[in-house]
Amino acid sequence: MDKSGLNLSLVDVDAFALSNCFEFNYPELASQPAYLLDIGGLQSIFAVFWKNQPLFFREMSFGGKQLTDAIAAALEVDTAKAEEQKMQGPAALDMGDKKRISLECTKVLNSWASEIKRLVSFYQTSIPAVKQAEHLFLSGGGSLFQGIGNILEEDLKISTRHMDPWKKVEVKANDFDPKYLEAIKPQFSVPTGLALRGFI
Repeated sequence: MDKSGLNLSLVDVDAFALSNCFEFNYPELASQPAYLLDIGGLQSIFAVFWKNQPLFFREMSFGGKQLTDAIAAALEVDTAKAEEQKMQGPAALDMGDKKRISLECTKVLNSWASEIKRLVSFYQTSIPAVKQAEHLFLSGGGSLFQGIGNILEEDLKISTRHMDPWKKVEVKANDFDPKYLEAIKPQFSVPTGLALRGFI
């Protein structure tokens, strides 16, 4: 810090930033617990938000790279090609490739759901007077994988949707492409939470 000429003013934690983003955008849900899952490339953050604070959070050792690896194995291509295919979605693939990708990626997502179940069980036994959440909010680049919400909702038996980090943010339509913002916003929950530090 001395050599850079900068002063450290704040050290933040992803789970706190994620919680800040949720608190700012969903005040109507403050009275009930919610599960937050931010899916990164190599790891993910799971948090339980309740009564205006992160009550419980853990880093989880899964991320979007596992889906890329599953696609690479299913199509027998390198990871660069698999990542490209993951971003494009299955529309351009033939039915056989779609089925192979679906089978392999569903296995990955089922394993994620099992890890989340174990973590929720641990949370419920370690925190006094816990209450089951009714909603799971997804964010992070890994949450953009097509169908992820439906699979996790089915496995976890909980309402699942993407967090909108800009739900309460006024956006000028003439300054930004609305379609572009809609496409990328799940990736900005943690950055938005960081930006909100000091405002909430």
